[in-house]
Amino acid sequence: MAIHQLTPAFTPGDAIGNQAAAIRTALRSWGIESQVYSQRRDPNLTDAGEDYRKLKLGKGDWLIYHHGIDSAVTPTALKYLDRLIFVYHNITPVAYLRGYNDHLAGLAESGRRQLIRFRDAPIVWSDSEYNAAELRSLGFRDSVIMPLRVDTAGLQASAASPEGQHIVALYPKAGGPPVDVARPNAAVNWLFVGRIAPNKRQDALVRAFNYYQRLVNPRARLLLVGLSLYTPGYQIELESLTWSLELSNKVILAGAPSLAKGFGGYYAAANVFVCASEHEGFCVPVVEAMSFSIPVVAYGSTGVRYAVGDAGLLVSDNTPATLAEAVDWMLNNAGMQNQFRARQQARVAAFGQAQFEMSLQAEINRIVGGLGSITRAVASQQL
Repeated sequence: MAIHQLTPAFTPGDAIGNQAAAIRTALRSWGIESQVYSQRRDPNLTDAGEDYRKLKLGKGDWLIYHHGIDSAVTPTALKYLDRLIFVYHNITPVAYLRGYNDHLAGLAESGRRQLIRFRDAPIVWSDSEYNAAELRSLGFRDSVIMPLRVDTAGLQASAASPEGQHIVALYPKAGGPPVDVARPNAAVNWLFVGRIAPNKRQDALVRAFNYYQRLVNPRARLLLVGLSLYTPGYQIELESLTWSLELSNKVILAGAPSLAKGFGGYYAAANVFVCASEHEGFCVPVVEAMSFSIPVVAYGSTGVRYAVGDAGLLVSDNTPATLAEAVDWMLNNAGMQNQFRARQQARVAAFGQAQFEMSLQAEINRIVGGLGSITRAVASQQL
C-alpha cells in the first residue's frame, strides 16, 4: 500500500509544502510508501518529490490532495476522487488580489469554484476549524481537523545560530515589562511574519505602529518579515506609506531569510508579535512566535483566532488606535503576559511533532486500518 500526496507546488517555507513534507516523513517512518507529486518543485530540496504527471496509484493506494488555487494538478486529483483525502488550507478571497495580480486572482477564483467538485471525496481534512466551517457551508461532510506541524525546533536553532544572533544584535530590544529602553539603541520591536500581501494588511499594521511610535513610545521598530513575490505592487504601496509617515528608518522590510540565514533571529529580537491580517486559513507564525514566549496581539479575524486560541490577546478590529493601545497595554502588564505565557506552551505543543503524528496516525488507521500493527512492527525493529 502507498499513500502519496499531490500539491500545486512543493517548496519549503510555506504551510502546504511544510505539511506535505512532514506527512511524507511520518508515513515513511511507519513503513508506508509515500511521495509528493507536484507541478512546481524546489530543486534545492533533498527530496524534491516527483512531477505530478508521473503519479500512478496502484490498487489499494490512497492520494492526499492539498487543494489551493487552480492548477494543472487538479484534474489528476479528480481522477482519483474515489480514494482521495482532500485537504483544505483555504484560498485568499479574490477581492484582495484584484489590481495587484489579476492572473493570480483568476486562479484563486477558479480554485474556489472547484471546491464543490470535491464534495464527494471520502475523506476531508482541514487545518483549522475556520476552514472546516467553510467546507461545511459548501455541503461537505464533516471535515476532520488535521493540525499543522509547526517546526519550532528549527526556528530555535536558527535563532541560536551566528546568523540569528547577528539579527538579534542588529535590533536590540527593550526590556520589561514594564517597557524599559535603557539599553543603547534598544527599542520596542514589533514583529509580523507573513507574505507581503493585501489580505495580511501590513498597511494597517504600519498605521497602528505609527500611532504607537508617535503617541505612545518613540523608541520602537516594526519588523515585517516576508516576501512580496506575488504582489510586488502592494510592497511599493507599503514603502510609499512608510515614507509619507516618515517611518522609513523605523519600519524594516526584511524580506524572508531562510532558517540557515537566521530567520529565527527575528522572533528572538521581538518584544511583541502583532497581526492585523483580515484573512488567514490559520496563521502559522502566531504559533512560531509563541514558541519564543513572545506576547501576541492579533485582530481576531478568520483563521487567526483559531491559531491564537486562549494564548494571546485578540482585538475586535485592526484600526490604529485599537492595535496600538492593545500592544501598549500588553507590554506593560506583567500579570497578563505571564497568564498568556503559561498557555503558550500548551498551544505550541498542540502543533508539535508528537501531536501531529498522533493525529495523523489515528486518521490513517481509521482510513486504511492496520497502521497500529505497522508502527509496532517498525518500533520493534528499532529496538
